[in-house]
Amino acid sequence: MPRIGRYIGLVASVLGCLAGGSNVCQAEALDDFEPDLPVVLSPIRLQQPMPEVPASATLITAEQIRLWGIQRLVDVFQYVPGMFVAQELDSNQSGVVYHSGDLSLSRRLEVLVDGRSVYGAIFASVDWDQLNIALEDIERIEITRGSSASSYGMNAFQGVINIVTRHPGDSRSLDVSASLGSDSRRRGYLSTAFDLNGSRQRLSAFGSQEGTAGDYDYESGDLPDYNRMVGLNWSGASDISDDLEVFWQAGRQNLQRNILVDENFHEASPEMDATTDFVSIAFHGLENSRHEWKVKAYWQAENQEKSYRACTATIAYDPNLRTLFNLDSELATALGYGVLPLLDSDTTSSERTAIEQYYSALAYGLMDASTLQAYLASAGVDTEVSEEELALAQQIAATAVGADGLDETTCGQGDYDLYEQRWEMEVENTIWWNRRLRSVQGLVYRRDEVNSQAYFGRALTRNSLMAFSSVEYRLRPDWLMFFSLTAEHQTDSSVNYSPRFAVTHLLTPDQSLRFQYSQTHRSPDLAEQYLNANADVTQLTDNYLGLDSGSLFLTVNADDWNSNLEGESIHAWEVGYYGAFLDPRLSVDIKFFHEWMFQLIEGQVNLLDGSLDDNNSMTLMGMEWQLDWRLARLQRLWLVGLLQHRELSGSNEGVLGAERSLRAAWTYTPGDSEWMLGLILDEGNGSVGSGFAGQQFYRQRKVQSRFGHDFGHAGVALSVQYDADGGQLYFERTPRWLTWVNVRFRL
Repeated sequence: MPRIGRYIGLVASVLGCLAGGSNVCQAEALDDFEPDLPVVLSPIRLQQPMPEVPASATLITAEQIRLWGIQRLVDVFQYVPGMFVAQELDSNQSGVVYHSGDLSLSRRLEVLVDGRSVYGAIFASVDWDQLNIALEDIERIEITRGSSASSYGMNAFQGVINIVTRHPGDSRSLDVSASLGSDSRRRGYLSTAFDLNGSRQRLSAFGSQEGTAGDYDYESGDLPDYNRMVGLNWSGASDISDDLEVFWQAGRQNLQRNILVDENFHEASPEMDATTDFVSIAFHGLENSRHEWKVKAYWQAENQEKSYRACTATIAYDPNLRTLFNLDSELATALGYGVLPLLDSDTTSSERTAIEQYYSALAYGLMDASTLQAYLASAGVDTEVSEEELALAQQIAATAVGADGLDETTCGQGDYDLYEQRWEMEVENTIWWNRRLRSVQGLVYRRDEVNSQAYFGRALTRNSLMAFSSVEYRLRPDWLMFFSLTAEHQTDSSVNYSPRFAVTHLLTPDQSLRFQYSQTHRSPDLAEQYLNANADVTQLTDNYLGLDSGSLFLTVNADDWNSNLEGESIHAWEVGYYGAFLDPRLSVDIKFFHEWMFQLIEGQVNLLDGSLDDNNSMTLMGMEWQLDWRLARLQRLWLVGLLQHRELSGSNEGVLGAERSLRAAWTYTPGDSEWMLGLILDEGNGSVGSGFAGQQFYRQRKVQSRFGHDFGHAGVALSVQYDADGGQLYFERTPRWLTWVNVRFRL
């Protein structure tokens, strides 16, 4: 009752200040406004109670993460309306998409960790295993479900995930946990918090491992599943004065992972070894009751090596074949791959003879351009052969045939190297102008530097400057209007504007209707603009070309598509309702949406094959909901769902997503015990067309459970997950049964 009384008093104070002087309103606005309802900051960068938020927002707390038995951060988003989680086949890394998308290019969500943007500069995507934070250090996660570029820039094309770690002052002096899971899974965490020179600090060490390193059977459909991560994070906070606080963080993390093998080139699964570092500092000041400011800066870097051993036909390293590839990629690929059956012991003698005769005829000039073109057409290769291309093909074949090297294999060592670093500084200023108007505005400068011989053959730099502003105007006590806008300029790009207009109508202090419209443009990322990928191999074994090092004839260059990419655009409408009831033990959020995305960039961006175009569009419309119900003092039901209709012109945008989705999590905490039961049901209509899929449409049917007990300073928990489609679905690698045992000790 005292908390309810305080909330009623605060509401009365707000209404009173609207009718009274501005000084009263301003004084109470920043100092005393502590509503009983959840408060979020992410949607428009202004602190707001949930009924006033003009966008769909989901708040997940540390308590929910623990009670749900979450062992991987990405699994949290299985309980967010409209979000889908899976693992990308080639890179063996997890991804998150909202409503629908192509997981291999999932780059339309901005992800922030304590204000630090963690998406990569090259592919504008997020590697969820390289965030440099421990799951146990997370205090809350705010998810803005809807286009938010008007507040955070164009990478927030479809939404924002804002991860906030726990303040060092709220951390325990010692916190240790260990988890052991089935299928070679394990996790560990060690944290200590202490006071030093008037500041509160926390030092956390963490690590996890999934799967086993080494080879896997590609032909049987097995996929690489090895991920090993260790990290160290140091954070601190100190009060410089009564009105000024400084926060800092630093961390280092190492990640090792196996990625998908190219059976025509790699002898074994390439092994990725990536080290990430970051340092950040933020100042938070309160000038007076109507003026608040923040200044933050960070540096982060990733050094990634993907080492591999390559074994393929010697002809693939012929420099003339690479020249031919730049003239006619289809002819060069047919010529280079045409000898691969000679390396296969299952190829019959008659098939070998036919291949050898073909290359011999080409080598001795027995084929003219039209004959070669007709031969290729019979093999399904539709290309026109010029006299220049014919001469190169004859020279390549003559070199191989003359050395009796058509079936010769050459091996060597390769590395897909990548180094990228980012500097960013942001200044943010929040002002209460009068009793009805407040705003937040600021500037962000970002500098991305990348250097990769494999991906670009050079170093690249991109500078960007973004100005943002969000305005909240209280037209009447029950009517709020919002306008947000960012203007963003990048190197080699024009200025892009992302506006958002929203209205919230308070039916009661705890219930509201909202409407918003937003428009966003996303410029192509560095890989989409400047990719020049090469596979260079050193320490070559003896070969008829006499090479000690060489390059695979296959290359991918953004010049093939860059002039046609104008950047992605989205127009999004949303109508929603939020209601809190029962003091408030029950909250409901319902959203009706329409998202029209066009000029979507689709295709493949990798070293051995690549092509992009932006002639794709996607229209999504439907309804999603979120219910948080504290059934009784010890029970809580979390229920989220999605019904949507998808119209897709692109072949890949519907791969990850579903027309129908229902997820539920029930928790019960009697005494020192904790119980959880979860259900995940997703079903899509679209075909995914993968050789690794037992089903040709997206589907998830999972049941999750957890039991834990707290013994005071120590606790134990058992989690069990049953996946009805384990190992059968596209992008799904979880086994039928997955069990975790967790032990935690705290002081």
